Amino acid sequence: MYAAKRRSETEMYVDLLRASINPTKPHHVMRAANVWAQSQKMLPHLIERGLLEKKEVLIRDRRTRFLYQTTEKGRELIILFNKINEILQL
Repeated sequence: MYAAKRRSETEMYVDLLRASINPTKPHHVMRAANVWAQSQKMLPHLIERGLLEKKEVLIRDRRTRFLYQTTEKGRELIILFNKINEILQL
């Protein structure tokens, strides 16, 4: 039987950054990156390192919503990660 390849923690971080290229709701980020339980520690970790930002957006009836968006530094990391994978042919 074929066993699926497990992603490394680094791959999960990069997937979170990719999922947040545009301002995105937390649930959508986790779903797109297929990272659920781990995201509770991973998202703050990315924010602390300046790779992701959490934006507070005012919506109708004066409520706020939080969205995540990858920073320029995060976009650079995605590019570097892709180059490394290309070189190693992973």
